[in-house]
Amino acid sequence: MRTDDGNARGRWAWVAAVAAIAVGVRAAASAGVEVIRRDGIYFVAQADKVRGGDWAGALGWYQHPLFAVLTAWVADAFGLDTETAGRAVSVVCGGLAAVPVMLLARRLVGQPAALVAGLVYAVLPQAVRVHAQPLSEGVFHLAFLSAAAAGVAAFQGCRLPAATACGIAGGLAYLGRPEGLGVPLVVAAFLVVWRPRAWRAAAAVGLATAVVAGPYIAWLSADAGRLRLTAKKDVAILAGVDAERRVQRLSDENLVDRPAAAAGSVVRHLFEAMTWAPLALAILGAFVARRPRRRGEWLVLAIVALHVAVLFRLALTYSYLDKRHALTPGLLTLAWTGAAVAWLGVRFGGRFGARAGRRAALVVTTALLVGALAPVALRSNDERRLPLKRLGEWVAANTAATERIAPMGFPWVSYYAGRETLDILGTHQDVWFDDASRERFDALAAALRAARVTLVVESSRQREPLRRWLAAHADEVHTERGNGDRWWRIRRLHSAR
Repeated sequence: MRTDDGNARGRWAWVAAVAAIAVGVRAAASAGVEVIRRDGIYFVAQADKVRGGDWAGALGWYQHPLFAVLTAWVADAFGLDTETAGRAVSVVCGGLAAVPVMLLARRLVGQPAALVAGLVYAVLPQAVRVHAQPLSEGVFHLAFLSAAAAGVAAFQGCRLPAATACGIAGGLAYLGRPEGLGVPLVVAAFLVVWRPRAWRAAAAVGLATAVVAGPYIAWLSADAGRLRLTAKKDVAILAGVDAERRVQRLSDENLVDRPAAAAGSVVRHLFEAMTWAPLALAILGAFVARRPRRRGEWLVLAIVALHVAVLFRLALTYSYLDKRHALTPGLLTLAWTGAAVAWLGVRFGGRFGARAGRRAALVVTTALLVGALAPVALRSNDERRLPLKRLGEWVAANTAATERIAPMGFPWVSYYAGRETLDILGTHQDVWFDDASRERFDALAAALRAARVTLVVESSRQREPLRRWLAAHADEVHTERGNGDRWWRIRRLHSAR
């Protein structure tokens, strides 16, 4: 007969094994990445500011600082270049996030379902892809999921250590991304409303969050001269409080002020981020499967609902969503994915013998699901960005190091050329020319002169008015072609002759 200590050691052995698998899968995926994502370029630049001692520049960056700080520390401690260090931090932290996934699932739906949830997380394609890059998601997901697991433990047992851990992890999640504040906020609210005698636990959540997140909020607020929670999207505009400033459309989906279209975009991105089957199973496990319900499930559903509401406002206000955004609430649903697989094992496996049949059905279903997801997770999607890397390498090999380049929305070119990335007109500059006027082109010319730019990037993906202007004011130097009719071109401005 196994003792409780033996059972605990066995459970932790499974947790450690799944976490090791998750780290290994992410490391393999990262080794196959040839071209980092757009935001990875800016995270590397932020970490370089930390390494150079430019703390004001790093903290004033539009991205929250935790990932950049960890990347800079790893780079200096192990003698790595910044990009490699960023990949390592993301791979390790993203893989270790399997631990809170399993702990949360175990509290909500039991041990067998927790094992399934951990294995699905280990090979979930979108999670693997973002954790294989120098992006903040690996660090953020580790802190975010840890806050959720600790919050459920605090809610179930009203324990101060768990509540304090929830606040600390939630504060760290906020230092990774602004939506990290959502977990301690919801946990504290649930404790106050549904467990009023647990006011000490609610206070511990709030105090621990304030201690960790407070200094950064204070710095942002002092820098802005008003209360400010993030340097990213404007919180007042997202909340609908401040509607005076119209924001530019960041995509072609045209979702602004169209609630039905925005809601549809949120649902589509959620399913795509979770690769359809895991989220469909999660819905089955949460609302259809007959099983005992545990305290804490509504708490997690509330956290998911809060993040989905933020995604909806993001789509409605900025007309922009990404699968990276939708992945965060999706990961919280993996507990119910595991519950659905376990329920299906009980429902169908019992026909072949009570215990052995259920266990066999659980193993087979899990193996089929993991086996279907793993190849997708390891598949490279670099092909569409490779021409941009080649163009940057051409610039590095064939132009003077003193020449400054305006990537015009394609920062890969300047990054792989080893040049400073100049955000002339910003990331979404082509949208700026939807309503092209002479004043806007005069402003573009002035910005290029002020930055002493000699080289610019033209692309088949830019708006036609902008391409005509570039062709009239700069000579073609070199072109790289991609799939189909896509191409990217270096031009030298006439003023640089």
